[in-house]
Amino acid sequence: MLKASPTAVSFLAAPLSVTAAINGKSVENTALYTVPTGKKAVVTGYVVRCTAAAAISIGASGGIGNIAGTSNISAAQDMTALLAPANTFQQPIMGASLITSAGEIIYFNLTGAATGTSQTLAVDLIGYLI
Repeated sequence: MLKASPTAVSFLAAPLSVTAAINGKSVENTALYTVPTGKKAVVTGYVVRCTAAAAISIGASGGIGNIAGTSNISAAQDMTALLAPANTFQQPIMGASLITSAGEIIYFNLTGAATGTSQTLAVDLIGYLI
């Protein structure tokens, strides 16, 4: 069994934040997480969950970035099958990822609105701090 020292970096990814009540019908930027003082964040993925929907025929599109309106951590993806409550979209980030510095805000940037009457989304931001 390996023992971690107090200075060892933990690479176990876990939810950094869970953000609910995002309007899937509105192209906007939603703050998900502010990196704590003295830390850096590595985002390893995110999960978008549809928590409520009415007559959605095409899901929204969006990405993750550390600047509102950008998708520089994870490029915007079409979530066309995100149509009804309990539908989920998972986006792992493979390879290199932007390391976000203390005080920076990580955003979910909705780049394309869902088509239909109404949709509410929740985003689980996955990663770890170093």
